[in-house]
Amino acid sequence: MERPGHPDADPDPGRAAEDPESPLAMAEVRHLGGTFAHDPGGSAIGRCEEPYLLETLGLTATPQADETVRHAQQALSAALGPWITGMTIPGFAEPPEDTAERLYRLAIRDRLRLVKDATTPAASSSPASLAEAAVL
Repeated sequence: MERPGHPDADPDPGRAAEDPESPLAMAEVRHLGGTFAHDPGGSAIGRCEEPYLLETLGLTATPQADETVRHAQQALSAALGPWITGMTIPGFAEPPEDTAERLYRLAIRDRLRLVKDATTPAASSSPASLAEAAVL
């Protein structure tokens, strides 16, 4: 997998995760074509414009392990920098890092806010509504 303009870059996440000392148990590039690429119509979100998703997994049984795994994930993302857009899909979101800006492009966020404003009572202060307000 080569990208024009980056002939020396190695976009293979498997190579970055081959280190037996790596805290990452898995690194995978998923193709998001097919259903993700088509707008079903009638949806506020529409289609996913990103062609691929980088998925990593590490076991985080302790706070130190969590920090080590996150550092390895960040290093892998940095190594794949030319191919990383900074976006993610809702099913892979991890709060608090993944804000609405990482999940949806501006036009989609605007549509979601319109739907939310039209369907959510202004006086709602339930915990779920407050959590939604933090994202949107």
